[in-house]
Amino acid sequence: MQTFISSETRTVLENVRWETFIELSEQRRRSFPRVTYDEGVLELASPLRQHENIGRLIGRIFETFTEVMGIKIQSVASTTFKRSDLKKAFEADESYYVKHAELIRPNKEIDLFIDPPPYLVIEVEITSSAIAKMKLFALWACQRFGATTVKS
Repeated sequence: MQTFISSETRTVLENVRWETFIELSEQRRRSFPRVTYDEGVLELASPLRQHENIGRLIGRIFETFTEVMGIKIQSVASTTFKRSDLKKAFEADESYYVKHAELIRPNKEIDLFIDPPPYLVIEVEITSSAIAKMKLFALWACQRFGATTVKS
């Protein structure tokens, strides 16, 4: 187990079974800590205010742009996206549906076996993640994703 301390705390656990990850992720309150899972590697991140502020600001810029342009979107914020067949899961800082916004809007849950992935995923990294999140997002075929790296 490794812990990195900066503007956020990340704890990495290895050899975690998928079933254990599901149980842990369902017992959390809201989306805290944030989780990323990749074939047995579980990363728990506790972002602090600087991290949250940056992610939210980028999200607000996107929301403002789409409103001005008259584009309908659906925010799914930091929803946990999971694929048991791939043994992978992630929570972005912000995520949005554009093309499929109307399809997703009435859903209580998003099932990536049926539903498309989000169109835009925003990920802020202040400390380096132990899991290659850009590869994870690309695997899901998220059409757009952006990362902001902040040096502290």
